[in-house]
Amino acid sequence: MRTFLIADVLKKRPTDPSLKMHIIEYLCNQTKSCAYTISVLHVLESQMRREIARLGGNAALEKIVYHLRVPTE
Repeated sequence: MRTFLIADVLKKRPTDPSLKMHIIEYLCNQTKSCAYTISVLHVLESQMRREIARLGGNAALEKIVYHLRVPTE
């Protein structure tokens, strides 16, 4: 499956769950897009935490970041 095929399928807004799952499996297993996205999210979380600390800390903001985190596997 090529990227343009994925875009074509998404433009059609399919209602078939198996087609959607097939695309998700392709993106996660073949292109490794899911792993890349998770790694970027972890980097961004670390940057947010460092910036909050640099600015003197903020318990409420740290709690929000905690709840938005992507669990590590």
